Amino acid sequence: DTNGLWFFNSCKQAGASQPHRHFQLLRRNDKQNVCPRYRYFENRISGIKIEDDILHENAFVIKRNRKDFKTSYVELIDLYYKLCTKGKLGNPYKDEKPLLPYNLLITNDWISLITRKIDFACGFNINALGFAGYFLAKSKTKSKWLKENGSSELLKEVIYKIN
Repeated sequence: DTNGLWFFNSCKQAGASQPHRHFQLLRRNDKQNVCPRYRYFENRISGIKIEDDILHENAFVIKRNRKDFKTSYVELIDLYYKLCTKGKLGNPYKDEKPLLPYNLLITNDWISLITRKIDFACGFNINALGFAGYFLAKSKTKSKWLKENGSSELLKEVIYKIN
């Protein structure tokens, strides 16, 4: 019932800053873009070829078919289990914890799970918001690095490489 970007960091390697786990919401009104990389995820759902897609083996996206608020939680659980299978995270009913660190991004239109290996690269802490296109540069030096190298180079450093 709230427009915005819900996000989740599964563990420290996925950018979690707290020992407990919780979903967070970046509120957006209907006129605001949900996140800078929104179109990337929409293109993935549509099957549009994305040149040099560094996340092609790590980002799994499923379109939501939300009918109403009362059924949306059932849909989200179902989609989450499907994403766990696609991302090879194991079975939430059988495995004590996920087999890989991961982030979740949830909008009214889609849900995405991204597998990864570490939380820090090139002087940046990266959590789920990084995959949504939000980065925090704490110095001019880091801001300059990000402008010169781009977000893809930064994200490339934290993803889980599938062999």
